[in-house]
Amino acid sequence: MLESRHLYLDPLVAVLPANHPVLQCLTDGAGLPTATLAREPFILFAQSAHSGIQEQIYALCHDAGFSPHIVQEAHEASTITGLVAAGLGVSILPASCEHFRVENVRYMPLDTSAAVSEIHVVYHRTEHSPLVGKLVRLLKTTRTQPNPVRGR
Repeated sequence: MLESRHLYLDPLVAVLPANHPVLQCLTDGAGLPTATLAREPFILFAQSAHSGIQEQIYALCHDAGFSPHIVQEAHEASTITGLVAAGLGVSILPASCEHFRVENVRYMPLDTSAAVSEIHVVYHRTEHSPLVGKLVRLLKTTRTQPNPVRGR
């Protein structure tokens, strides 16, 4: 049996090319309405990547009144970010992906409280290694919330 422990909530953010026109229309501190991405080409995780956020992204888009037009899929968040930087489209990723620090990319918070991803650690319940317990405790104490994204 597997055991799952909730670690923190990671906000989902829009990932845009730095020169995207919608960025000129936002005021500081304003979240990006998901509906502004309705006509954009999307780069998302491939279904085979099993990232766990595909359904959340589809739900966010549906709630905003559209289905994402997917032009490219990738297995890694770093690849998705690189494709956005190259101008192939936009994406929605967890805010923790901001650490990639790719030039010509902006991470913008979305304007809905539904844009979050739950982060869990999963391990075998029957695991008796003291290292597993130490790792779980370390993860719970050192990372309760990621740094908030401020449109970088």
